[in-house]
Formats: sequence, C-alpha cells, structure tokens
Amino acid sequence: MVKEKKIEGISGWLLIPVIGLVIVLIIYLFDIFSLLFFPYDNNLIGLFLIIDIGLFVLGIYILTLVFKKKKETPSFFIIYLWISVGAVLFLSIITKDSTGLLGGIIKAIIWTLYFKKSKRVKNTFMK
Repeated sequence: MVKEKKIEGISGWLLIPVIGLVIVLIIYLFDIFSLLFFPYDNNLIGLFLIIDIGLFVLGIYILTLVFKKKKETPSFFIIYLWISVGAVLFLSIITKDSTGLLGGIIKAIIWTLYFKKSKRVKNTFMK
C-alpha cells in the first residue's frame, strides 16, 4: 500500500509568491532610501514615500505570518496583492503612467486563485 504524502510547507508553487514578496520588499527598501536621500524635483515624493512605507511594513508583517505559518496568512497575502494593484492604479492615474498595471492585475488574479484553492496553502497555514 502506497502512503500518500501530505502536501504542506513553504515549497513547491508556494515558494514563488514568498520569494516574490522578499524581492518586492527589497525593492521597496531601495525606493524608500532613494526617496529619502536622493529626492528629485517632484511634488509627489511624499505620496510615493507613504505608499512605499505602507506596503513595506505590511509586506514585512505578511512575511512574518508566512514563516509562523499562521492561518490568516493567505487572506493577508491576497489583501496585500490587491492593495498593491490599487496603489499602482492610483499612481498611474496621478502620473498618467500605467506601466505594470496589467501585469499586477494578472499576478493578483493568479495568486488569489492559488491561495484560495491550493491544498499546500490549506495544509501549511493552520496555526
């Protein structure tokens, strides 16, 4: 008789959004430091800074949830994805530059479906 292995843990497809979150947090950190120490002549710097700091702090919180394997992790991850899309949409309206908006929406749809349907996600985040 073959015993079926329980699919769980931060591996497989789940590794992709977690690594993506780490990369995005590094990018936000660079953005925040560049806005603080190398400001350019733009009246929207304060707004960019607030959005970057907000998304960075929320991302750090979600990353801690991921590694603690908390049951609210999938919900927070989905919220984070859609807040990011909302931020890009908001900034694209203000700056009239929609770079990254469509890709962000597609990414948010794919990972929302993954976090809602995946057995690995359900088995990993149970605490």
